[in-house]
Amino acid sequence: MRKKPILIIKNAHPVLCTNLNSVDNDDESPKENGMHKPENVPSAAQSWVGTVAARRGSDLVASGAGNGLVRLWAIKPDSKGAEPLFDLKLV
Repeated sequence: MRKKPILIIKNAHPVLCTNLNSVDNDDESPKENGMHKPENVPSAAQSWVGTVAARRGSDLVASGAGNGLVRLWAIKPDSKGAEPLFDLKLV
């Protein structure tokens, strides 16, 4: 039996549109998981949340997506929603 989500946040990881085409072409060597160029991944796929982690007994939740950010969230009391706290950029 699948569990139903208790909270859905639309556009939780929006795609950053700041200069997506300005990728350094100096280093054309393959990366560990192929070439990491924004034009290789559809923009909709970059915003899909791939993982969610929560700390038991805390109101802190972390979510990660293909846009290169881990977003920390504060869960509001009584399941009234969540608000973003910080965005941590992956290196």
